[in-house]
Parts: sequence; C-alpha cells; structure tokens
Amino acid sequence: MTDGGLNAIVRVDPETEAVKAFPLPEGHGYANLNTGSFDKYGRLWFTGQEGIYGRLDPASGKVEVWNAPRGRGAYGITTTPSGEVYHASLSGNHIARIDVSTGEASPIDPPTADQGARRVWSDSKGRIWVSEWNAGQVSVFDSAANDWRSWKLPGDEPQAYAVYVDETRNGLAHRFQRERHRPLRPGNADLRELPVRPRQRQRAPAQRALRRGMGCGVRYRPPCLDRDRNGRIKQKRPNACRAKVCSGFAITTCIKTTT
Repeated sequence: MTDGGLNAIVRVDPETEAVKAFPLPEGHGYANLNTGSFDKYGRLWFTGQEGIYGRLDPASGKVEVWNAPRGRGAYGITTTPSGEVYHASLSGNHIARIDVSTGEASPIDPPTADQGARRVWSDSKGRIWVSEWNAGQVSVFDSAANDWRSWKLPGDEPQAYAVYVDETRNGLAHRFQRERHRPLRPGNADLRELPVRPRQRQRAPAQRALRRGMGCGVRYRPPCLDRDRNGRIKQKRPNACRAKVCSGFAITTCIKTTT
C-alpha cells in the first residue's frame, strides 16, 4: 500500500502481520503518495500527487522514482491485461502511458479540456476508463483505435471520483452530488443510478463522518473509530467525534456499454 505519512510503500504479511516499509529514495521530499498497481512482472507502480510516479521491485526492495511529465497531479493508476501501465493526473488534466522498461511516461490528452482525470481502470480489452472529476463524466480511451468516448453522469454538477469495470465490461462510476436527478441514457450506452442505503434520521456522529466524509478533499478517520482484525469498525466514545464532513453524498452510476 502507499503510505503518505511515511512517504513510503508499505507491505503487510497476512500470515505474520509483519509490516515492512520501503521509503522513497533520498532527495525526494513529501510526495503525497496516492495509488499503486502491479505490472505483469510483479513490480508495484505508484503515484504521488506532488508530481512523481515510481516503481518498487519487491524482490530486491529497490524503489525508483520519476518526475511526472507535467508536474503535480499524478493520482490513479492501472495495469492492462497486456501489462501496460497508465496513470491519471488530476490537476494535470491528462492520462499517461508508462513504459515499464524505461520508466518514461507519455501524456495522453482527453478531448475535454480541464476535465480533471482522477482515476483510471483498464477493462478486459485494455481500454482505459477515466473518471473525470471536474467534467463530471466518464471517458474511455481505446489505444488501438486512438479513440475517446465520453458519458456525462446524471444530475446537477456531478463529480466523478472513481471508475471500475467488471468482467462483463459494465462500468461503475462513483460520484458526489448534492441532489438526485433522473438518469441520462446516451444512444450507445445505458447510464443508471444505483440506490444507496437510505439515510437514517438518527445517526451517531462517527457514522455520519463515515457516510458523508467520503466527499471531502481529505480522507478523515475520526479518532474515536477503530477496526478489529476482520476489518469491522469498532466505535469508541461516539459522543467524542467531531469530524468535519462535507455536504455532499456519494452515488454510484452504472454504465452498461453495448460494444
């Protein structure tokens, strides 16, 4: 996993629970590490929003870092079935293909300007799906055809946070928005909104922080929360939570393609 606090890649042994950190090389300041993805050689590629991307070889423990081609913003990252690695740049408004041999990254510009490419996901055909935070849409880049397609998400000023494509090539876009609106269905795809849990009138502050805090710019874990070994949340001193939360809430949109 990427550990922003340690400025390092961290590995946890599931059997012994031993933790090993692989710090970034000396000379690199705080990177604001974000996301990682393994290539077909078992090496972990990762991003840092301060303008870097890098690679960890777990076999040797060697960590290499490169400057992102257009500075700050490197965010999501993904690996295609053929082994190509792509990352997104949120503030740089592009995606980039990384040469896994040399480490060189080549920017690729989506057709929508200032779209805020935040996260990327490869489908089974190697096409790169991009959640565009500023534009409130999901796009897909077909490198074989050098072609882009885009879908505007439903609602009033939605913000596309993440995208995931399942085995049947259905895309799931995670977005944030203040109000619900009717879904949009373009001619070459079906966009529909998936229901989320209904809100409860009475909710502990810690639960509200978990439910609504997802939309904030910084992920916040209230100090009164802890998890057991199975990952379940254990709530402590619920009245002590004073987490600052945003006013939006999360919605998942399904994009079912016909090709």
